[in-house]
Order: sequence, then C-alpha cells, then structure tokens
Amino acid sequence: QQAWSAKEISLKPFDVNKKAFDSSTKKDQMVLKGVEKLGPGEKVAYAKIIQFYRKENLADTLKAKEDFLRIYPKSIYADNALYLSGILLMKNGNMGPAIQAFDQIIKEYPHGNKRASAMFAKSIAYKNLNLNSQAIKYLQKVMKNYPGSLESQRAWVELRLLKASKG
Repeated sequence: QQAWSAKEISLKPFDVNKKAFDSSTKKDQMVLKGVEKLGPGEKVAYAKIIQFYRKENLADTLKAKEDFLRIYPKSIYADNALYLSGILLMKNGNMGPAIQAFDQIIKEYPHGNKRASAMFAKSIAYKNLNLNSQAIKYLQKVMKNYPGSLESQRAWVELRLLKASKG
C-alpha cells in the first residue's frame, strides 16, 4: 500500500489581486496546478479539502468535499475532490463508500482527469475486499481504456500480482 502524506499546505490571506495561496512543496504545486483559474471561494474550498486530506482527517475531508460539490458542482476539481475523499475512505477501511466515490467519478466525470485513477483505485478496493474477479475486471478496463498511462502500468503490475497469488 502507498503511504499518503498528511503534510499541511500553507495558506496566505486572500488578496483579490494575488494568488489565494502559495504551495509549500513541489507536490503541493502539482496538486494545485491550474487552481489559479478558479474563483476566490472555490480556491479556498478546494485548498481546505487538500489540507484535511493531508492531515488524514476523514470527517472534515468528507464535509469539505460535500460543501465543495454543493457550492461548485461544475468545478474542474469536482472529480479531484471526490477522488481524495475516496482514497481517504479506502485508507480508513471504508471500502464500500470508497467504491461509491470512485463510481461517481467514473459515471459523472467521463472526461475528467481522475477517471483512470478512480477505476484503478476501485480495483484496489475490490482487491482489499478479496473480490478478485471484480478487481481483475477493472484492472483490465484501465489497461484497455488508458493504454500507456501510469494507471495502466500500475494495473498491469497489480494484475500480474493477482494472477500470481492464484497459482
């Protein structure tokens, strides 16, 4: 399993003429890339989700995600918010709700940047539940629908591990 960082990102007071916040690490910069396109409230709301996620605070992450999706349902980061909550749910052993979050991404954001990641994460949740046939099905879908992607490469490895554990 992957270790997930709980490092807090830095937030500066908001100034309409400046960026709402600066990230403290390169990882934060990658996560927040493109956020400058969001409105002021949307930036802060998304940054809160990331902060709660990094602190591994499940309850606050889920609440912030719900608030974000209620207020900004068409946000370019809606699928990212769902994905972070799904990963944290999975990490906390809540496989059913995690699978639901990943399903929501797959169905509602077919062209979103987290769809392949959600399909891969869903397969890992199935694997964690010892539902290997469902895990294999989604691993194969990732490889078929997203060839050459990082998720496809990870799916290939997971598929080999699942098949090796059977034999």
